[in-house]
Amino acid sequence: MEFSELIKIVASFNIPMTKDNLMKKFQEFNTNEEAADKKPGLDKTEFAAFFESLSKRRDIEETVMAQYSSNGNYLTCQELLSFLRNSQGITEATEEDCKRIVLSYELVSELKSENCFGVDGFAGYLLSKEGNVYNENHDIYYQDLTQPLSHYFISSSHNTYLEGDQLRGKASVQAYINAFKNGCRCVELDCWDGDDGEPVVFHGHTLVNKILFKDIVQAIQESAFTASPYPVILSLENHCSVPQQTKMASYLKDILGDKLFCNCVDSSLQDLPSPEFFKNKILVKGKKLKESAGSGGEEDGFISEEEEEDEAVRLDEQGNVVENQSRESEQGDKKSNGKKKGMKLAPELSKLVNYCKAVHFYDFGKSKQEGKCFEMSSFGESKTKKFIKEKRSEFIDYNKKQLSRIYPAGSRVDSSNYNPLMAWSAGCQIVALNFQTRSAMMDLYLGKFRQNGNSGYILKPEYMRLG
Repeated sequence: MEFSELIKIVASFNIPMTKDNLMKKFQEFNTNEEAADKKPGLDKTEFAAFFESLSKRRDIEETVMAQYSSNGNYLTCQELLSFLRNSQGITEATEEDCKRIVLSYELVSELKSENCFGVDGFAGYLLSKEGNVYNENHDIYYQDLTQPLSHYFISSSHNTYLEGDQLRGKASVQAYINAFKNGCRCVELDCWDGDDGEPVVFHGHTLVNKILFKDIVQAIQESAFTASPYPVILSLENHCSVPQQTKMASYLKDILGDKLFCNCVDSSLQDLPSPEFFKNKILVKGKKLKESAGSGGEEDGFISEEEEEDEAVRLDEQGNVVENQSRESEQGDKKSNGKKKGMKLAPELSKLVNYCKAVHFYDFGKSKQEGKCFEMSSFGESKTKKFIKEKRSEFIDYNKKQLSRIYPAGSRVDSSNYNPLMAWSAGCQIVALNFQTRSAMMDLYLGKFRQNGNSGYILKPEYMRLG
């Protein structure tokens, strides 16, 4: 095997190695290079030795073997029993259990015959279903899904359309399909006026390409319930003119059909309906006009524009990053004559918003006294940290009744992710992460939502729901 072939194979193994380090390894194991009958590169024996050196589990050698093995190379049944009881807390384990494990996973016949566990056999056991820390009984819908929506953690995506960073990354319809495959139940659409009267989705004021809004809605119609039958929330960041908002509403109704939940909400409602109630339905999160708006004079249809509050990064015409600015100013939301300007909202789009009405958050006291269960607010990463540090108990109480959406700081232009545990600790339901960015935080997120049948809904602890 020549060096060029080895580069491809190592890449397929997902082993991070520089070309220089790989060449050193190649030369280290290319021991018979001078043999007259040898072809260039590694022969079978050399490649086997090379592969073994790469796949060696030094972490197991330096931890388990170092602590529990008397010789550092393998575990006896007694030593394996000690590991299971003392390290893993499996106090009911017996020596017979250990013999069965060795018999099932040990690869070396000599070790197996002596009831001993080598490093490779032990690694196989750790990677097996039997060695999995995850409780497989949770692969089904084992939790109650008939409680109010506010009682659940909801798998949620931020900037769902992106496949990369926020400034020059690629946007695609496929990103929505991928999110749904991973059990995501709340996706985001940043909607802007497009050419020829067609609304588009992209990251405003950046070099990210634009996707037709109707293409995304079509993908949602086809893939929203591939992994879970429980409700999907479309979080609309609306920057469109009224004519294009009207077209958005038309696409949502025509393409989604009876999947779109359009029923009016009872203003006296005390608790949100449940995931089971909204099964196979799609909800729209967005601004809503007052009941009296939309039929009269010049000011009808205007709403105050309360956008996400973390700083957003934008590019100039040459593609250079300009200073951060609040998203609230993206459409000229500045004070004029002492009054804040607003944006006009199409009645057709407003009517599609019911149980996820986006409102401005003032304070926990006002929300406790006047807040409706179907009203929700979004909080940036920094504000969330501040509330958790100073008013955690009030935040938990707020989240017992109303939904909150948490999103990453606008300064995360690389689409990196914050630790979701922060927001979960206050009972926040829609903790939105960048699904396109694989990281320890995303692994944690997907691991949490793997349970309950990958439904995308995890019941919160009792103290975050009751009282």
